[in-house]
Amino acid sequence: MKLIRWLLAVTVLSSFGAAVAQTLAEMVVVTSIVGTLDSSIRLPSGSFQVTNPKYASEFADLLGADKSKYTNYTLYVASGLAAKLATNYVGDLMTGFAVSGYFEVSRVETKVGADLRTRIEFNNADTNKNLLLLVVRRADRVYFLVAAKK
Repeated sequence: MKLIRWLLAVTVLSSFGAAVAQTLAEMVVVTSIVGTLDSSIRLPSGSFQVTNPKYASEFADLLGADKSKYTNYTLYVASGLAAKLATNYVGDLMTGFAVSGYFEVSRVETKVGADLRTRIEFNNADTNKNLLLLVVRRADRVYFLVAAKK
């Protein structure tokens, strides 16, 4: 039912222009990230999840030795106009995490070549669960890698 409402909204909004419809559809991805990690979070799901686990694993390699500390890697991509909204994506994600009881405990931002990488770790004190968000900004795309600590 949620999917039908979402598709109807995108169809209606597409009359305002393809760029607006693309941006709105891709913004839904932000909220789906949190929903895949914690079943208590009820948010709409998007369609821009990278379903090939090989790509998620390749991005997880960016964590170096910390890769083995996390599991359930999931990769999302924002491209085109939506890539310019990366700051908004991260803000929306942090709000979604906070609403579900996950609060930021650390943040590290590094520049490697053309990539700008932001690593944010979250903790839920009630459940003692930790989540990781790695944002990799590139010229034309933004990648969001999410994972749960083992």
